[in-house]
Amino acid sequence: MKNKVFLKISLFLIIFGTVLFLPFIGEKEFQGEEGRRVLLALQMLETKEFLFPKLFGEPYFLKPSGYNWFLALWFFLTKDFSEFTARASSAFIIILTSLVLTWFWIKILRKEGFDKEGPALSLLPFLPGLIFLTIPEVIDKGLRAEIDGFYTFLVTTGIFSWFYFYELTKRRCLGFLLWGIFMGFSVLTKTFHALLFFYLAWIPYLFYFKKLKELFTFPHFLGIGITLGIFGIWFFFSLGFDLNLFSAWLGEYKDALSGAEVSLGEHFEFFTLGFLTGYAPWIFVLFLFKDPGFIQVFLKKHPNFFKLIIFSLFLFMFSYMFHFFSLGARLRYMLPAIGGLVFISAIGFLYLIVYKKEILNRSLRIFVKLLPWILAALGVMFLGYLILRKFYYWEALVVVWVLIIGSLAFGFRFWKKVSYQGFLWFLVFCVFSVKQVYAAFYYSYHKEKVDYFRKASQNLVLAVGKGEVIYLCEEAPHHLIYYGKYKYKTLDFKYLKPCDKRLIFELKDRWVLLSKKRFESLGLNEKDFKIFQILPVRKKVYLLVKP
Repeated sequence: MKNKVFLKISLFLIIFGTVLFLPFIGEKEFQGEEGRRVLLALQMLETKEFLFPKLFGEPYFLKPSGYNWFLALWFFLTKDFSEFTARASSAFIIILTSLVLTWFWIKILRKEGFDKEGPALSLLPFLPGLIFLTIPEVIDKGLRAEIDGFYTFLVTTGIFSWFYFYELTKRRCLGFLLWGIFMGFSVLTKTFHALLFFYLAWIPYLFYFKKLKELFTFPHFLGIGITLGIFGIWFFFSLGFDLNLFSAWLGEYKDALSGAEVSLGEHFEFFTLGFLTGYAPWIFVLFLFKDPGFIQVFLKKHPNFFKLIIFSLFLFMFSYMFHFFSLGARLRYMLPAIGGLVFISAIGFLYLIVYKKEILNRSLRIFVKLLPWILAALGVMFLGYLILRKFYYWEALVVVWVLIIGSLAFGFRFWKKVSYQGFLWFLVFCVFSVKQVYAAFYYSYHKEKVDYFRKASQNLVLAVGKGEVIYLCEEAPHHLIYYGKYKYKTLDFKYLKPCDKRLIFELKDRWVLLSKKRFESLGLNEKDFKIFQILPVRKKVYLLVKP
């Protein structure tokens, strides 16, 4: 298997990923943490202070600089910081991760003798890339300008660089050298949580193969030293060993473990349902471990696959269990372990495509034959819903028809023959088309009916006029600042800290924005201001005043 095979697969995955992620991503306004992430990166570019993330000069301790560097560089290169551009950075890094997984996979295929051409074998190199890109939880993070996609790239590349070079090629120092570099930058992206994934997999892996003494070898210490060295250099030059950083990180860890926001039952319910839907349909490949031919014959015949699947299983399942029992954890926290599921699914489908070929189990064959017709029926029902509710979004109507026609095509094909290769392509089509239907409808609906922050920013401009300066009272509404200052370029903001009653009244004839809660806590009264306006923003109420 030559390099041209990897280049051919890379080109396909880049095109597939681009078509999967980019349509409609600029339609919806920023939500959740997107505003904060983008604003921190833009502030870096504006102030030229890149070592540590700051917002209006105030250090932001909860997350280190790694993602802000990446996003700031992306904005610098593209010369644009729209919603489309910001989210496209996540799509880019997710596609790049699929190429990394594909590169390692092709190397392992060569070691196991699956580098020949043939009708069935030609699909094998595509497996991890296709599977990774069509995991719903991965797609969700590829559509957001948030940390998770970039973080997953760093952790995944670090872990599987180690596995390939350390475990398969026996170049142990190189394996831990690369691991140390990527783990170092992973720590600079989302704290020491990054190391958790590796050790949750490696320690059980060493125990399984009775090699625990490798914990105390030079290559391991070399990798740890590089990781701590990268962190230490950044910590010294950015903060001068300011221990407030660790206080903030420990607070984050405590919240993730304690789960103060939700009850025990709610966490288990939401995490389990999210896990099943977020990692479907590929998670169901785990049922292959019930097949004695898969375990006792196939994996024993291919030792590198056996090592990879054991390591991947430990990585994915122990990461799931750790976050499942961390009551404040969110499903996205375990995303860097996704490489484990990808390789388990890839090896599973390789076994099914090459050795099983066709679905022979009668019940499973009937179920698979019905799936395309069920999907087509759901498409028709959703089309009827759009028409009855008069949601005439042409994008949604077009992609729904694509889903219906594609489902029917698979339905007729499966009526004649149900192969595992055909079933794989159906799963890819299913996830791809459902994502496009969702994005085409919801993003268009959101732009027309919701748009809280865009509308609030426009109302803010109408209230104060273009070019005005608004003073923020110890609060930084990230989305309003982004749209007012950077997207529409109509307002400027200054941050007041400390902000008290006396300081507000000293700002005579100046606009001040503060939340209703903050207004009341300062003991302010509407009658004390020349101008007093209420600015509702989603579930929060801000007050725009002029002393």
